[in-house]
Amino acid sequence: MLLAQHQEDANERIVELQSRLSAAEHETARQHTRAKSAESKVASLEHQNKSVKAKLDKAEQDIEFLKEVNSTLESSQKDWKREIVQTKVEATKAKQSMTAKIEELQEQVNDLMLYLDTQSKVEKSGLQDEIHSGAMLITQSPSTPDSSGSSSTRTASRRSIRKKT
Repeated sequence: MLLAQHQEDANERIVELQSRLSAAEHETARQHTRAKSAESKVASLEHQNKSVKAKLDKAEQDIEFLKEVNSTLESSQKDWKREIVQTKVEATKAKQSMTAKIEELQEQVNDLMLYLDTQSKVEKSGLQDEIHSGAMLITQSPSTPDSSGSSSTRTASRRSIRKKT
């Protein structure tokens, strides 16, 4: 009986050990599956990390390129602003010059009209010979200064009119 008891205890122990071995094998398989899953996740995360790093590198290159483009554009903008200011100044000077020339030409036209009108009146007048042999002096009143500033031009024109008559 003692032997049978030992054998029965040994059998129970073997069954218990086999059960524990089976559980350990099952746990080992489960841990092995989890390890493979973790390795797969690690590989996936490493791939994602490489992809994100590549995108980051590309973004940093794009940022540097855009900084250079921005710097170039700012420089060009400053150049164009200077060019616009210079062009406006030149346009203003040209306009002032043209206005002065137009005023001078208008004065010359007025003087010519006066000369032609006077000549026409002299020719129609019965005193042509007396008027041609006489001298005429046209002066400007000191109380009304010439606003155009070109009285010397008109005076010179009138002098030339006197000499022709």
